[in-house]
Amino acid sequence: MDIAALGAAASQVSGAQRQQQLSLSAVKSAQVQAQSLISMLTAATSQAPQTKAAPPPVNSGAAAADAPADRRLPRGSIVNILA
Repeated sequence: MDIAALGAAASQVSGAQRQQQLSLSAVKSAQVQAQSLISMLTAATSQAPQTKAAPPPVNSGAAAADAPADRRLPRGSIVNILA
């Protein structure tokens, strides 16, 4: 009976270790993806023109609603970079 219990406990420990290794691999993969995304965004922002465009004047609410999204956002904003 004790040998059977020991075997079951060893099996549970082995399964827990495999699950822990899978979780650690997933965390490392997420870190690599995050670093890749950071470097990609950094490269995109450094390639964007560094001129500071003045925002368009505010005329009226209807005119601003009819304007395309690119006209309402300053050049180089995160929305334009991702678009």
